[in-house]
Amino acid sequence: MALETAVRIGNRQAEMFATQSMGLCLTAAGRYAEAENFQIRALEQARILKARRYEAVILGHSAEVALAKGQRANALLLARTGREISEETGPGFAGPILFGLLSLLEDKREDQGAALTAGETLLQQGSVGHNHFWFRRYARARIAVGGLERS
Repeated sequence: MALETAVRIGNRQAEMFATQSMGLCLTAAGRYAEAENFQIRALEQARILKARRYEAVILGHSAEVALAKGQRANALLLARTGREISEETGPGFAGPILFGLLSLLEDKREDQGAALTAGETLLQQGSVGHNHFWFRRYARARIAVGGLERS
């Protein structure tokens, strides 16, 4: 309903936020096929609006979808790009999310561990609340699948 209202009144920022929120919720629910369409649209909207913080978050959720589709290399690229943007815009907004993903996606064990440490450090320093949920989601997934740790 928020998305429909934002479109109707022409509020592009609210439209992007509502689209991004739908993608986020669908990703959290593991409904990746549905989430992907929202993420594609939200990413385009965020880039038009130059909403770089949201671009970083959307890239993170897009990385989870890519991983679920078996596109590990693409997922890694998306997560790294999101992390770079996060460093530019302030890592407290989405950094732990992206480091959590990188702990799953990096090929080298030491890079996975460094990502976990960096994410935990940002959480301890103070980050936006959504980071706690997403970082722990990825940290638990890492443990549940044996860490995806490869030499």
